[in-house]
Amino acid sequence: MGMKSKIIIWLTVLVIVLLGLQSVAVAEPAVPAEADEPIELAFSDPIFLQAVREILGKTNGEHIYQSDVENIAKLEVFSLDITSLAGIQYFTGLKELYCYDNEITVLDLSHNTNLEVLDCSYNTCMNFLDVSNCPELQVVECNYNIDLQSLDLSKNLKLKKLICYSTDLETLDVSCNPLLEILDIYDTDLVSLDVSNHPKLEHLDCSYGEYLVSIDASNCPELKLLDFSNTYVESLDVSQCSKLTALIGWETDLKALDISTNPLLEKLEIWGGYLVTLDVSHNPKLKYLDCRYHDMCDIDSVVGIENCTELAADKFFFAPQNIVDRGHSWDGGKITIEPSCMEKGETTYTCTHCGISKTEEIAAIGYHVLEPDWDMDRENHWHTCTVCDAQLDKSNHSYHNRQDTVCNVCGYQRSSNVSVGHNASSYRSFTITAAAGKGGKIMPEGKVSVRDGVNKTFTIIPDSGYEIADVLVDGKSVGAVTDYLFEKVNHEHCIEVRFQESANSGGYQMCSKDEHCPIWRYTDAGVGEWYHDGVHFCIENGLMRGDGNNQFRPADTLTRGMLVQILYNEAGRPAVSGSCSFDDVVSDRWYANAVIWAAQEGIVKGFDNHRFAPDVPITREQLAVMLYRYEQTHGGGFHGNWLFRLDFHDADTINEWAYEAICWLTMNQVILGEENRTLRPKGLVTRAEAAMMVQRYFNVLL
Repeated sequence: MGMKSKIIIWLTVLVIVLLGLQSVAVAEPAVPAEADEPIELAFSDPIFLQAVREILGKTNGEHIYQSDVENIAKLEVFSLDITSLAGIQYFTGLKELYCYDNEITVLDLSHNTNLEVLDCSYNTCMNFLDVSNCPELQVVECNYNIDLQSLDLSKNLKLKKLICYSTDLETLDVSCNPLLEILDIYDTDLVSLDVSNHPKLEHLDCSYGEYLVSIDASNCPELKLLDFSNTYVESLDVSQCSKLTALIGWETDLKALDISTNPLLEKLEIWGGYLVTLDVSHNPKLKYLDCRYHDMCDIDSVVGIENCTELAADKFFFAPQNIVDRGHSWDGGKITIEPSCMEKGETTYTCTHCGISKTEEIAAIGYHVLEPDWDMDRENHWHTCTVCDAQLDKSNHSYHNRQDTVCNVCGYQRSSNVSVGHNASSYRSFTITAAAGKGGKIMPEGKVSVRDGVNKTFTIIPDSGYEIADVLVDGKSVGAVTDYLFEKVNHEHCIEVRFQESANSGGYQMCSKDEHCPIWRYTDAGVGEWYHDGVHFCIENGLMRGDGNNQFRPADTLTRGMLVQILYNEAGRPAVSGSCSFDDVVSDRWYANAVIWAAQEGIVKGFDNHRFAPDVPITREQLAVMLYRYEQTHGGGFHGNWLFRLDFHDADTINEWAYEAICWLTMNQVILGEENRTLRPKGLVTRAEAAMMVQRYFNVLL
């Protein structure tokens, strides 16, 4: 046999052997390498691991295998302080995941291809979310994930609902989500938003977008609600939104608005913008219209209002009907009716552009300012008001008997048959010297002249942080009284008041400002900072606390929910019943009971769209209104007619609904204003600033 034949034979044998080996390998069952291996080591977060064990009933240290979790369809692991969902990749059959209100920073769902519903809201440190391999996803809620700056939804073609408000999203591309029905993205950093490819979109809320300048909703035929309030949007195309029923856009840069193709519109709230005209002639179902604070000079600028037959008078708000009008250019005004003690006055303003006039009511003083001495004639005595000259407390002279010549009330001396040695109409007077030390005042003060036989009362008022220590009358102590009456004065007197620092003053003058100070434990707050007194007070009285990481965050902005919680804490956290009237207040959130309580007490009223916006930063005027309403529940605040002048450069920028509250809180030095004599009513409030205001309020007023 030749060499060539041998080679052929050997090659044939080798091929047969290799084919035999391959057939043996194929005959073995295909078992994944990890099928019999425990997977609990993949769970890096012990809290998440324990939650999974409880779901599986393996709480005694038993091993967990992929087969245990791969068929779980719904997973609820919320409000547990979980930091990582590592291990979620084994839940391959997962359809619903609820992991909100945790501390998760990264969420990778690339192995959960069957996922349909995701709620990862209130993970405030989350900066990465991957849903790119979840083609079945229909619902995503990632609101209040503050650090989230980007979100890729290009592979989620079945997405119907997206809620991601209060995030740092700078861009959002939803062009690959044509089935989207609800898009709630208020309070983000978006600059533009394109929803032109969303024929099924019904609800769009992109309000509080402080960088948002452009919205394209030109092809949304099913859109029913659009809210773009507090944005810089100048124009808006809703011409294809024939089913639109509510359009909300207050405080925007809107310069033009065409709603002629929106016949079903019922609510139009667009106050605060630059419209010079508004045509509502094609909106017969309109039931609520607020178009205040635009560049429209008079009501004729609203065209077709007569066609809105369902619009009640108390549901139509237009600039000239209100005291503050952004559109008109008002002159300095002229007092046409002077106010008196009990009668209201009136100021008339004229628009320098269109000549229209408006009037503002000047509140009456509400009380008389009386001269300290009596006025008298032969028969009567009375006090005269120094403002309106009214004669008050007028009555006949009073004598002890027929022989008595001196009125025992006012000191008037009548004539008699007995010579009294001086003119019949003369009277004697005596001096009372009143003085107050550091820490308060006495009223009246100085040398006070009092007629013979007349009573005189002195009132003592300590400053904030002080209390009355003692009152000395003619050198003798009468105790720490708040007023003192000299009866039927017939000789000289002196009254002296001494004050001392209050043991429970809001200033905490006695705080050692060392490790014993409640601020000491917070790494980002200093005991020597300007806000020490306020923060000390709020921490010590359980009104405010830190974030759980030894930080107080004094420079962070205060939210509406935080302030309500402060007031709720001060009230003793009373039990609440019933459900919350606001759609955006979740029952298991930390501020839920506080909001329910505040709403029931009339302290908060929320917005017209049934939202309270608890996580939105509060403005200074909103804070003032809540404090004032809280004061009113305790019987405080203005009563009857009142008059107070706000001497600040930006007082005319205060919203009408906040004006009374700011006046009262300014008068009582809860709100102090800025060094440049401004109030910044629309400005935000830091936690440190809020602590100082709260401290001044509770220590001085309640």
